[in-house]
Amino acid sequence: MTFRGQPATPRDGAAVELQGLALLVAEEMDKLSASGHFPYSGLDDGNVGWTWKEWALKIRYSFGDRFFVSDNCDDEYVNRRGIIKDTFGSTAGYADFQLRPNFCIALDAVPDIIDPENSWRSLELGRSKQHSPET
Repeated sequence: MTFRGQPATPRDGAAVELQGLALLVAEEMDKLSASGHFPYSGLDDGNVGWTWKEWALKIRYSFGDRFFVSDNCDDEYVNRRGIIKDTFGSTAGYADFQLRPNFCIALDAVPDIIDPENSWRSLELGRSKQHSPET
């Protein structure tokens, strides 16, 4: 949705839901490739090449560190801890620490993308804020 040529919700950086969907795709492509149902074993742009499994592992091993806001996070923009934040690497630093429902897409696509306790904590915080005037 756009308004006069501008996105309704402009976001840059790595969007949480897209990282979850990318992990789902990479893991499924690895299975299809391994079973012989897909002829390509990974991604290669001529400079960098990753197998589907390597790509999936990069996302899986970095997701929690990049997206979960722990209790000891001391970033200048943090305003709520215990959430799975909306983006990582946004040019507007505060945008990385927004609590938006998009993280639910990543959890639905790949339920084990993050520690279950952190998932539940984020979901509970999201639920408690759904009708809160400060959100």
